[in-house]
Formats: sequence, structure tokens, C-alpha cells
Amino acid sequence: MKTRRIIFSIYIKISQSNWDVLSDKYNCDDVFSKSEKTYNAFEVYYNRLIECKKAYADICDVDYILFEDDNDYQQFKIKIKQILPDITEYNIINFYKFDRLEYLAEYYDEVLFLDFDVVPFTTDSFFNVWNCKDFFILASSNTRFKVLQDFNTLYYSLNFRSPEAKMLNSMLLCQEYDMYVFDLKPYNTGIMGASKELIHKLNYFEDFEILLGHMTEITKDKTLPEEWRVGMGWDNETVFGFRVFQRNIPVKDKLKKWHSIIEEHLPSGIKLGHFIHKNFELFPEWNK
Repeated sequence: MKTRRIIFSIYIKISQSNWDVLSDKYNCDDVFSKSEKTYNAFEVYYNRLIECKKAYADICDVDYILFEDDNDYQQFKIKIKQILPDITEYNIINFYKFDRLEYLAEYYDEVLFLDFDVVPFTTDSFFNVWNCKDFFILASSNTRFKVLQDFNTLYYSLNFRSPEAKMLNSMLLCQEYDMYVFDLKPYNTGIMGASKELIHKLNYFEDFEILLGHMTEITKDKTLPEEWRVGMGWDNETVFGFRVFQRNIPVKDKLKKWHSIIEEHLPSGIKLGHFIHKNFELFPEWNK
């Protein structure tokens, strides 16, 4: 029997009233904040970003679906808001990745998630290159410090989106469950491949309200340096790192060219480009 496979993405338009309170920019030369630049870029390149993923799904001979702002998302949003009324829509959308992973795992054997700002550059099938049956496939991020060396001496402020913050947050969350570990990796969930069996084993939303409550306690824990607490929060990658350790999930995290972070130029030989700066103007053909 043929293995049933699918690629999916999510696009939820975040209105200005729900943009991040931070006004930081991708680059110091940018006119717009990250939120405004993202909003504008997705408005302009919406169709192109869908077409390139559909084309890649055709290359891989798999299905493709884009989840948008429908009733399923609204119900999920209501559920999360009931637990954390002040959570940002940005974080809700990122948790929704795992809700949709679990949904698709009911119908498909293997699932590949691509952030909406990911662009395929390859004709090689992700599913043929990577063993999604036996491993959760995604990239881990580099950090500026080693926990074992710097855990007790780290006193510079952490940005809540930084891999350092997510690594520490996962580690502290483990401690809430009496699990002590100092080598958790900060994962990047912008590209994820996995089998239905591993998605079920991950069981991401088990006791989710309790888990988010522990994360809230961490943000208020005054035994932690203030420089740490400003970086703690409720992001999806912190929870994923915690679940990987808790469930003993096998992970392949060295994707190299298969998860290339695109900032100001296009590197050579990339397979999947993650345009975190939303600079799709790097494609002249997209601007005709």
C-alpha cells in the first residue's frame, strides 16, 4: 500500500491590533517593524508562497493543504485564550501547527509542515531523503552559550524568541516535572516532518492547561534572574523541546541545506529556504 503523505502550511492574517507590542525590526535599516513587514510581505506574495509549495508537493507526489482563518482555527484560538487570555496571536498560531499535525496524522502516514515563509528550491523529495517514519525531522538552533558552563553565570537579557531563551525555558519546564537535564536543544519548528506514530507519541496537548500553568509560574519565579525571566513565555518550541525529552522522541536535527535561514541573500545549494526576514524581493521573477 502506498504511504499516504502530505505537506501543509498555515496562514493566518494578524490584524494590526494584534501585532506584537515590540517594535523591533529585522534590520536596522528597515522602515517597518517585524510585524508590519511580515503583514505587508504576505499580502504581496500570498499567491506566490502558495504556488511554490503546491509545486513542490507535486514534485514529491503528495497532497498539499493550506490552513487559514476558518472555524477550526477560531475554536482553537478560543480554547487557548480561555487558558491564557493575554497570549499573543503569534503564539496561538504557532501552537496551531501541532493541532494541525495531530489532525492530519489521523488521515496520513507522514506529514511535512512548512512555515508560510518557507520556499522550496529543490526537486528532491523531503520524504525520500529523510526518514520521517522513525524520526521527527526538524532543525535545532545554535546558541551562544553552553548550559553546563554558563547556567549559573548567565546574566545578559534574553529575547523571548531567541534559541537561548527557548532552551532555558524547556529546561526549567522539565524541572517543574522533576526531570533534570542540561543538554536540551532549542528546536526550530519552521520545517517539521514526522510519521503519524511519532505525532501520536509526542501527544503535544496532553494536560496542556497544566503545562501552560507551569510555564506561567516560570515567568513569575523571582528566584530566577530578571534577565532570564524576560525571555520566558509560552512558545511552541519550548513545549516541543520539553515533550521530546519527556516522551523520548527520536529526532534528526541536522538538516543543513534542508533548512536554510534566509536573511539578506540567497546561499547556494539550499533545499528549503526559510525567509525569516520576509525579503521575498530577492526573487526578481516574483516582482514582475
